[in-house]
Amino acid sequence: MAQGAWDAGTWDSALWDSLPVTTIALAGNGAAGSVGAVTAGDPPIIVVEGGHDGERFNKILERERRLKEKKRQAILDAFEQIVEGRPELAEEISAPFIVMPTANAPVPLIDYDEMLADLDRVQRIWEIYMELDDEDVLILL
Repeated sequence: MAQGAWDAGTWDSALWDSLPVTTIALAGNGAAGSVGAVTAGDPPIIVVEGGHDGERFNKILERERRLKEKKRQAILDAFEQIVEGRPELAEEISAPFIVMPTANAPVPLIDYDEMLADLDRVQRIWEIYMELDDEDVLILL
């Protein structure tokens, strides 16, 4: 924090108490321009605590993680609506991400992580979902 006045026009008038201070002792200065030895004192001990800032940062990360999970779930729900409403489009969207059956999983599965990593597919899922939603509203009228 500054201990001097702001907007004084020079940096010399502002003193900073948050910066570490190192003492320097000069020995052997002469008026004729000769300089002796310069020795630095012990550096200050700086203690860094993980107080409230760490907790705040963790809360921010947790909130972002929950928001990301909500968005992911919304896209998966939209894809589920497409599967129910237009299965041929759902099959076309998920075709590159189908994992073939194995002994552990006898049915073909969709690799949702890979599918959601493809932004073009996610955009297409959302556009089709919005289109389906509009059609549902028109049917109800």
